[in-house]
Amino acid sequence: MPLSPARHRSLPLRGYREPLALLPWSTILGGQWRKCRKKDPRCRILDLLIDTRGVTLLPQFCSPLKQPALGVRLTIVIALKVGDGVVLGADSATVTADPAGNYVNSYFNAEKLFNLSKGIPVGAMTYGLGTLAGHSIGYLAKDLRIRFEDSARQDWFVDPSAFTVQQVAEGIKRFFYDELYTNAYAVHPNSPDMGFLIAGYAAGATSPEVWRIAIKGGSCIGPDVVYDQAVGGGAVWEGQGEACHRLLLGYSPQIVDRLTAAGMTTTDATNLLQSAQQVVQVTMPIQDAIDLVRYLLELTGEFVRFVPGLATVAEPFDIAAVTRHEGFRWVCRKHYYSRELNLPHP
Repeated sequence: MPLSPARHRSLPLRGYREPLALLPWSTILGGQWRKCRKKDPRCRILDLLIDTRGVTLLPQFCSPLKQPALGVRLTIVIALKVGDGVVLGADSATVTADPAGNYVNSYFNAEKLFNLSKGIPVGAMTYGLGTLAGHSIGYLAKDLRIRFEDSARQDWFVDPSAFTVQQVAEGIKRFFYDELYTNAYAVHPNSPDMGFLIAGYAAGATSPEVWRIAIKGGSCIGPDVVYDQAVGGGAVWEGQGEACHRLLLGYSPQIVDRLTAAGMTTTDATNLLQSAQQVVQVTMPIQDAIDLVRYLLELTGEFVRFVPGLATVAEPFDIAAVTRHEGFRWVCRKHYYSRELNLPHP
């Protein structure tokens, strides 16, 4: 049931010490506060608390929209490498920006995980900026797939019998950054950030690799290798990484700053913290690696639920596994259409 007006006035607002009755409504409902666009009781990116019938109760997150808000670290994408393969996982929250890099809107059904060519065991994930040239990154990834699979375009073609993961990563950089991003944004501190994690097997390889491309302030870093074939196992993530950092490494990244502020050198602080027991083991079966990635996605989603500010991680979660023998395989994937209503023609 919606709260009564009297109950409204007695509830304190997050971020304020005074009860609601002591705050001017211009402060609470002024033009700087975002209005609800989702009738969802779980919605946290909106500055309103909503009951299950979509009835507004009271403003809940009292913080002005940041400009540019793209400085907020959105998303969680995870690549987990073990001996039997690599598992990729991504959430579905994304943002759009205007040409100046200012926040425009947030959406919760973005496709961030994709197989760039159906003939090769390589997957990629995107984080940060959700659109370029008027299209989503997932849509543009399918355009890039056409180039990778077109043998007539030798400057783009990825030969399944003779390719490297680095070649795929460099193609992603050429397409998304050199061709699209630089035409939309200048090299400027306020230009929106975005990036990619690319993981899989090169032709004939027995161990997967993980590569990263990072676009920050309009400049591109990489592609750089995160885990080469010689590294047995490990995990890399981008976006809201606090929960992953705490679980997988055993500490918050903020601890290093606090230890150095207390007089410890950065080297000593890092060595001390990195001596903790690691969760990811190279001998972990691929199914357990899938379960761990799923848990990390869910954990991050629940973690950011209680962190003040905009919601930056959202279900549904997409997960894929890449192995030497099975190639790229979807584990769970959202669809905007029903497969039962779209059966292939006989």
